[in-house]
Amino acid sequence: MPRCEGQCGTDELVRSLAYGGTVQVVAATTTGLVEEAHARHGTWPTATAALGRVLTAALLMGSSLKDDEKILIQICGNGPLGRVVGEATARGQVRGYVQNPHVDPELKAAGKMDVASAVGREGVVVVIKDLGLKEPYQGTAPLVSGEIAEDLTYYLAQSEQIPSAMALGVLVGPAEAGASQGGHDHAGRGVAAEASGSGWKVLAAGGLLVQALPSARQEVLAGLENRLARLPQVSSLVARGRTAQGLIDELLEAGKAGSYQVLDRYPVEFDCGCSRERVARALVSLGTEELARLDQEGQGAQLTCRFCNTRYSFGPQEIHDLLRQLEEPGQP
Repeated sequence: MPRCEGQCGTDELVRSLAYGGTVQVVAATTTGLVEEAHARHGTWPTATAALGRVLTAALLMGSSLKDDEKILIQICGNGPLGRVVGEATARGQVRGYVQNPHVDPELKAAGKMDVASAVGREGVVVVIKDLGLKEPYQGTAPLVSGEIAEDLTYYLAQSEQIPSAMALGVLVGPAEAGASQGGHDHAGRGVAAEASGSGWKVLAAGGLLVQALPSARQEVLAGLENRLARLPQVSSLVARGRTAQGLIDELLEAGKAGSYQVLDRYPVEFDCGCSRERVARALVSLGTEELARLDQEGQGAQLTCRFCNTRYSFGPQEIHDLLRQLEEPGQP
């Protein structure tokens, strides 16, 4: 399975408190992991931009999770991409997929990638949090634009009642180019990449999330929202070498708004966590009748993990052994 090269180890998330602990600011650089998602799933540029946004958002929104908790985001629009899914853990591991990876609509008039049309402007945002309780928490909100950051900002305000602002960016361009040489960011600026070819890659990706805590003043959040809207694209800042903390410095104007406290800093990565053993358990969960049918056909089975596109093959003898274990528990 292809893996990203070069920038994987630089992906990082920083969570901080500003304005006397009344506002949380989270930033992440995700270039390497978005490139790995592209390499694993063979996504075309616009599909890569959409998936990269959702993966980054899952990390940002999951940054306050604890221990084994995790968050899953589904963007279910009426565009050609279908469902876009990202799941992140409290430890900075993220995985995801897009239902239709080979989608790359025509550029808009200004030469920008049309992510909103690919996602669709009608549909729903679904957020599921596994907090270790008997039932997971699930919240929903309608799509408002298909731009993902705007949709998730609306979700946070409507479903979780958290005033927030979010910016997400993915820059793609020719594989031989450096990030400084230009490409398409998540708004699609720059030189076009061949949609179905292998001659392009993710040059830069990242995100910022601002959330007001209960004691925050409304004017403070409004000021940060305006500042976030005036910043250059997050992807262009990452392309210029900004780290996750550097993104926070840009937003807070390098401390002009007051000092901030870094709460967490940790690497983030694309990590599915699937394994041959887990897939074997999934085969067993099909039940005796289905395993018996596979055993009788004698051709084995192949299963592909949807989140990371890893393929697992089981030969006829392995299927027979799994059936035997199911029929006679305790047998080797």
